[in-house]
Amino acid sequence: MSTSSTSIARMWRTVLPRRGSVARPSDRFQAGLLIFVALLALAALPVAASVGSQTYARQRGESAQQVSERKPVLESRRR
Repeated sequence: MSTSSTSIARMWRTVLPRRGSVARPSDRFQAGLLIFVALLALAALPVAASVGSQTYARQRGESAQQVSERKPVLESRRR
């Protein structure tokens, strides 16, 4: 068994301790906290995507407005 599959199996046993396992109450709390944080991160993805999309659209509109308001700069020739 490779190291990555061992760590995945260990995490799985932490999240879902079996009946009769010697999981301490702190292990169960840690597993619950791990599940909560993972679900919170998944729930934050659509919110972050929405905020990013709105920000991009707003900045694109501001950019178009600024481009339309630009005036050409006249070169002054020095002699």
